[in-house]
Amino acid sequence: MSLDESPGTVASAAEAEAVHADDPTAAGAASGPRTTAHAETYGLVGIAGTLVAIEVLHIREAVPFPGNVSPLAMDLPGLLGAMVLRQDTIPLTDIGAILGLYSEQPLSERVVIILMDDSQQRMIGLVVDSLQGMTSLDDQHLAEMGVVGSAALLAGGRSFVHDGLVVGILDPRILFDQPQLPFAHQRARPVGGRQAAQGGRSACLLCSYNGHGIAFPVEDIHATIPMHTLRDSPIAHGPCDGVIQLHGADIPILDSLQVLGLGANFCRPERSASVAMRVPAGGYVAFEIDRFFDIVHIRNDELLDVPSVISTRKNLFCGIHMRPDGSHYLVMDSGRVLRDQALEQLAATTAKNMSDPGAVEALGPAELYLVSRSAQQRMACRLIDIVEILRLPESLLYAETRHDGYMGVLSHRARVVPIFSVASVLGEFAFYEENKACVLLFRLGEQLFGAAVEQLEEVTRCQPIGREAEKMLRKPNTGEFIQHFDLARELPVSGGFF
Repeated sequence: MSLDESPGTVASAAEAEAVHADDPTAAGAASGPRTTAHAETYGLVGIAGTLVAIEVLHIREAVPFPGNVSPLAMDLPGLLGAMVLRQDTIPLTDIGAILGLYSEQPLSERVVIILMDDSQQRMIGLVVDSLQGMTSLDDQHLAEMGVVGSAALLAGGRSFVHDGLVVGILDPRILFDQPQLPFAHQRARPVGGRQAAQGGRSACLLCSYNGHGIAFPVEDIHATIPMHTLRDSPIAHGPCDGVIQLHGADIPILDSLQVLGLGANFCRPERSASVAMRVPAGGYVAFEIDRFFDIVHIRNDELLDVPSVISTRKNLFCGIHMRPDGSHYLVMDSGRVLRDQALEQLAATTAKNMSDPGAVEALGPAELYLVSRSAQQRMACRLIDIVEILRLPESLLYAETRHDGYMGVLSHRARVVPIFSVASVLGEFAFYEENKACVLLFRLGEQLFGAAVEQLEEVTRCQPIGREAEKMLRKPNTGEFIQHFDLARELPVSGGFF
């Protein structure tokens, strides 16, 4: 079985019989001529102890329940208020209240699913208790139900069996036809940071370094690089603390405090995360940071002036961006910073080694990716590569991990599935929490394998960026960079043990 095939087509006749052992129709279909079935991928959500499925193509993203919810001057079934998510104001509806399922879980612990209609123009924030994973299956595994004297069911008109439970499918078409359902219109977005800037807004990546908040313009960022060990640099220059490798070349990594006139490091760091930026004159440099926080779209007329006392080089900033929580970020004027003569000389050392076509940023087509977290790192894998998502069994939460990341096996649908720890493969200590840790099932040939991750975060569209060896993705709607993790390549599943 090729990994390029849809995950919904991976179920063999034996698996179909295992899932529908009590269904003679399905068993008969497995033994006779088979027709091509239409495969769908569903996200599984928990609502008041009930499992509900939503077709992934209708899910724009999933986010934690916001800390700030604005009340609306209307009284509608299930309406909780509205949230602001980047550029969109989105009404929040407790889908459990509409379905007659009432949850006792605090709102602060719930999740918001941003659901789109068929046209991708209308959206609503559905408040659910939790994300429970994902599964793929084709139409022949779906059952249909109805109620005498009633129209089509909002949830449960179609259903399937998942781990012995009947899961009803929420129908977005019926949902968006419900009377008194509040929804928002998707706002047209410019493509790329430069177009956003022309409209009075610019996309920025909010970071921190040694207590200073710094906002880097997304349009000039080539890659965000997680924590790496710095190597000695052959170039002697004040702010250059060493080099890191990017696109096969040594990139100077700079003390952001010195470059921006904010002071200096007490000593040279041994490890640092960084933001790599392309210098207009040619080549790249990287700026040291502690953490990435968020992507925001900043209105230029909302920036505050930079007091001279903050920086000895205040001309390198466009202004100060204030956040609702009172935190502030110095917005870098990348046009001035990246044209600094010293930075141009440092970047020039990388230009020759990175001038080949493969080193030039080249965006591929956007695909759906599942973003998860392991070892304090966010990473994404192609949704189409994942067969199913399960909760990490309690027996493996504290399992000893072998040197190659192997944790043990679990039994799933009459199959033995070897499980590998993603954090251990990355050389870090894994910390798994009950009801958060998950196993991503994927297929290599006829064998199923599992990748244990610490937490699921979202399903979103991403584009490959840069050279394949860099394994970097970018979210086109926000400009955020995420590390690509190819399950079949990164995990030692073909090392001869299985």
